[in-house]
Amino acid sequence: MAARERRAIQRALIAVVSATLALSACGWGPVAWLSSHTPESLRREARAVYQAATSSMPDDVGTAGAPELPPVAGAPVSYELAPAPAASIAEPGSGYDANFPLSGRVDDAGGLYLDPFYLTLCGPGAVTVALAYWPPAPNRAPSVTVNDPLLAAGATTWDNRDTDGVYRMRAYMLRLAYQARVPDWSQRGMLPQSYAQSRQLGGATLQVVRDILNWEASGENLRDWSDYFYHIQWNSAFYDQRRYPLNLYEALHTDIVTDLTRYHTPVIVEITAGYLPNWRDANPVNHFVAVTGYDDTAGTYTYLDTCKEFTGCNTGGSDAPGLHTADQLQFSAGVARIATNGASGDGGWVA
Repeated sequence: MAARERRAIQRALIAVVSATLALSACGWGPVAWLSSHTPESLRREARAVYQAATSSMPDDVGTAGAPELPPVAGAPVSYELAPAPAASIAEPGSGYDANFPLSGRVDDAGGLYLDPFYLTLCGPGAVTVALAYWPPAPNRAPSVTVNDPLLAAGATTWDNRDTDGVYRMRAYMLRLAYQARVPDWSQRGMLPQSYAQSRQLGGATLQVVRDILNWEASGENLRDWSDYFYHIQWNSAFYDQRRYPLNLYEALHTDIVTDLTRYHTPVIVEITAGYLPNWRDANPVNHFVAVTGYDDTAGTYTYLDTCKEFTGCNTGGSDAPGLHTADQLQFSAGVARIATNGASGDGGWVA
């Protein structure tokens, strides 16, 4: 099929796809973001939810600065993974946006493309970040050509290392998104398998995130992959307890501290994007990021977001580093805000 014909078909699908993506993990909103900071109203909401669970409340509502979650015994008060292996990892644009480092809406082979499902690659992106801290799995080829079965039109080619010498790992990310095959899956790729499970177009389920992490971290070991390291913590496990949501905040904090300091690997969280300081104010879409650090003295988490300026997410520069800092309570409230739904694979984190 000619590229022009493919683009015509893709444009005809965009209205339906865009409506669906609004309900999917890592959807998309307009590029003209209002602010680079989460609004005070969301910060107050996070504190109000926390206040409902505990009588201790700092005076500096809406700001980080006071330790508010209990420390993890034996762990340092702060810890940060070295950003070098992962800070530059970036999703490709959908074809509507210029795709760095090239100036046009082209893939790494110079081919024009248009694929709205590339707006939902935050799951594969966060997984790529986490796996950067594990030994390389098999089949991590420097370049990959993929077909998107969800769109059934055309192929794109991506390289791990871009022409400016930066490793954005898009070849590996797109292989995870559309080609990787975990033994228990019925489909190849995180996005098709997520669709087979949830019937929601675009985005990844928490089950698929867990499975691909274990499969790749194990070195694609057929005999020992399913429980290799990662498990899902569903938000619903904390709903009926008297201390909710404080118990959820504390469990997330413990997982982050433990995985970072003991195992030196990030935690993948599903979070309401509007609670992240690098996203548009009050954006309600579900999103995946990788937590790579914490500071209990400052009351903050550090996370890597594979969305960039050119993919319509990040507000700071054409390829600003994906390293960001968020208030721990604000961040936790953004995680807790997503109701658990096992069928759609939403509402929790993978640690």
